[in-house]
Amino acid sequence: MKRLLLIFLVVASLASCTSRTNFIETSNFARVTEVQPPDVDTLIIGQDYEFVVSYRLETTCDSFEEFLIEEDGRDIYIGTVVRTVAESGCDVINDVVTEDEVFLFTAEDNGFNRYQFFFLQNPQGNDNSSYIRFEIPLASE
Repeated sequence: MKRLLLIFLVVASLASCTSRTNFIETSNFARVTEVQPPDVDTLIIGQDYEFVVSYRLETTCDSFEEFLIEEDGRDIYIGTVVRTVAESGCDVINDVVTEDEVFLFTAEDNGFNRYQFFFLQNPQGNDNSSYIRFEIPLASE
């Protein structure tokens, strides 16, 4: 997970500012409010599965950018990245406003009989981050 945070910090530090006045683009980990796992008891090798990730929008200029993924055998860490593009300023959203995005996962033989998914829920920038965790068995058929 530390590599995921390091990669993200490098990407965020490379966030661009163009020559246009007040144009700022940044990327940050979103606060994930809920994850709906696939409605299965077991993942089957070779099949695709969808996790619906609900994340919080902090400003009116936020939009989904990507999922940052770090795999470690049976453990998969997923960070939801939001891009903020502000040309003339953004309004802070005081209410809880969420968006949904689908994380698509293809089950592969990982040498274990299960997968553990860790969705970064509350990014703290250190080892105090919290996660939404799912453990799902894996089968060949």
